[in-house]
Amino acid sequence: MAQSPQGQGEQRQLGRVVAQAWRDEAFKQRLLANPQAALAEHGMTVPEGHEVRVVEATERVHYLVLPPRPGDVSDDQLDQIAGGFMGQDVHIPQ
Repeated sequence: MAQSPQGQGEQRQLGRVVAQAWRDEAFKQRLLANPQAALAEHGMTVPEGHEVRVVEATERVHYLVLPPRPGDVSDDQLDQIAGGFMGQDVHIPQ
């Protein structure tokens, strides 16, 4: 599924956030401690009533984020939706 121009822009913004966290230890610590404030430094806002949590993966620790379950859909539809969501290769190094 193609991503909307807005979604592509958000991905670029998040990419810049990650790059700064890799370069700047102080920013990374702010991002881990207070994501909303750190994201605001990049012009990104978290909608009212929402929360962002940032965790740092390592070479040996990986995270799998489960998205919210879609509304009233059948098991077959869930398989199709999940297949589209996980359309990218997932690789955990050995």
